[in-house]
Amino acid sequence: MGVDPTTFSERPRWDPPWSVRCAAKYFTVQLASGKSIEQTDRDAVLQKSEEIAKEAKRTADREAVQEQAERFRSEEEKRIAAKKVSDAKEAIEEYLRNKAEADHQAKLKATCVVIRKATIDRKVSDLTVRETQQVKACQALGIY
Repeated sequence: MGVDPTTFSERPRWDPPWSVRCAAKYFTVQLASGKSIEQTDRDAVLQKSEEIAKEAKRTADREAVQEQAERFRSEEEKRIAAKKVSDAKEAIEEYLRNKAEADHQAKLKATCVVIRKATIDRKVSDLTVRETQQVKACQALGIY
């Protein structure tokens, strides 16, 4: 069994030099963050280093959150840009379909106008079969 150092009454056999004794009472701790702490109490130094470590962890957490937010923003911007591109493509396709349909309707209307001018003054009995079918087709479209 060992001797309890608090009840040991003898002086230690080894007497440290003066600088070591002074350093044990008062010392400077240089931390990685560049801050220095001058303390006489070892527990205070440990507590301060724990606080600095917690602060560094919070800073690292904040930086990680900021990086994640940046990644999210860039991904969201990419999604928005892709959505805009697809919307633009759809709008162009719709415009082209509408334009083709409008062109087709314009051709039909022009054809029906020509048929109407050719058959307007004639009797129904005087119309040929082809002209009768053309007139019925235009009437079905609502143009004649």
